[in-house]
Amino acid sequence: MKRLVFRVCVVVAATAAVARALLRRLFRGPAQPTWTWSEELFVAASRAALLASGWDVELMGPHRRGLKPPLGRQTSSALTVEYADLGGIRAERYCPRARPSGTILRFHGGGFVTGSARMERRVAAKLAVFSNCDTFGISYRLAPKHPYPAALDDAVAAYQGLLERGADPANTLLFGGSAGAGLALATLLKIRELQLPQPAGAVLLWPYADFTFSGETIQTNGDIDMLPLRDLAHVWGRPTSGTRIRPTRSSHPRSQTWTGSRRC
Repeated sequence: MKRLVFRVCVVVAATAAVARALLRRLFRGPAQPTWTWSEELFVAASRAALLASGWDVELMGPHRRGLKPPLGRQTSSALTVEYADLGGIRAERYCPRARPSGTILRFHGGGFVTGSARMERRVAAKLAVFSNCDTFGISYRLAPKHPYPAALDDAVAAYQGLLERGADPANTLLFGGSAGAGLALATLLKIRELQLPQPAGAVLLWPYADFTFSGETIQTNGDIDMLPLRDLAHVWGRPTSGTRIRPTRSSHPRSQTWTGSRRC
């Protein structure tokens, strides 16, 4: 019941924000000169939903089963899709029917508190097709129910599981977006610390890697950013929650020394 009320509140907040953005644009023009209608309404809904979600981070996590978007017919025909065990971590595997060129270990986004590989399976499947790589998407444990170092432990265990399956580290990439990219960075650091065979590199899309929220644009884009980090610093930036959510002990993974690590 509590989760239902939470979701209703989030939907109501997003709907109200879209209505306000619609009226504002009609009478005052776009918030940004280059924004289309769809961009303006999407940003408004996203900001409102995230701000409304911030009052109870534990309820932001996905449902036990969660969404499982179907793969397109063309994508499915090019892949073998199956579940795999990577060092005790459940993964969904997307293997090209042609001989794979390499291996990708993919981490989903979601601010370390929500999201799942299941929800991002379409993106992972297309990545496998376009890269012709054997791609594994894992659902690592989420904060705050599973605080640091749960997500990092899962990521490292999955990487070790790939190696045990015979993946060549020289042809293996870590891949992630947002929190997934931050986790990929933390995993690279941990792999180096444990002196494991290093992957060829990492692909990092808009990495969530600065838990100090000290960047200038956090303030200057505070009113227009799709992710209102300035207003959510009490959730992700404060010392108490930050140490439970972030994937490394450092509050700033990108400031770590990267000598001896592969390029990102």
